[in-house]
Amino acid sequence: MKSPYPKISVVMPVYNREKYLRDAVNSILNQTFQDFEFIIIDDGSTDQTPQIIDEYKKNDQRIISFQQPQNCGVVNARNKGLEMARGEYLAVMDSDDISLPHRLETQYRFLETHPNIGVVGSNVTAINATGKVITNFINRVYLPQTPTVIRWSFCFTNNVINPVVMARTDILRAVSGYSVETKGLAEDYDLWTRVALHNNFYNIQEVLLLLRSHEFNISKTAIASY
Repeated sequence: MKSPYPKISVVMPVYNREKYLRDAVNSILNQTFQDFEFIIIDDGSTDQTPQIIDEYKKNDQRIISFQQPQNCGVVNARNKGLEMARGEYLAVMDSDDISLPHRLETQYRFLETHPNIGVVGSNVTAINATGKVITNFINRVYLPQTPTVIRWSFCFTNNVINPVVMARTDILRAVSGYSVETKGLAEDYDLWTRVALHNNFYNIQEVLLLLRSHEFNISKTAIASY
């Protein structure tokens, strides 16, 4: 019997992202793999973000939105999405990035055929605010691939790129998701180091996401959209 729940829950927090939101949403809705729910957490946006979300929601029943009554921060927004997720797998998405069309299918097939892997990421291509490929350190390296090397690398840096991660939902819940104690600073690094104590990681050596770099990235300013 077919499960009433989708295979994948795509979770995307958003705060004041009217400029890039349509690109991000369209990149998920146009995936080659279609058995997913798209959970969008609007964290108290004050621009046109809520209206854009409502527009898409009216035309696609896979979209499930939740409106935070006020801005509570990216960690709370991500955890709300994790709480709502019904899929066996959870795909992280950021509201200024672009998932390539085969992203979900590639990661889903990998996790289905590698039960020893709990979290799978990939390489990304960095783009600027207008979508043009830029030259920076992300585009010059390949991330460590295997579980042993990735676990070792966590001692020095974060080599798992958060917005292109797909993980087994239950292992994220087992560690209670992102920690509010990080206050939105390196919350992904904190999460992965806790998950890595009992689970294996893998980075697919293929670009599955366009990672947008712009002046309002949350990693660049304490007061940011996301």
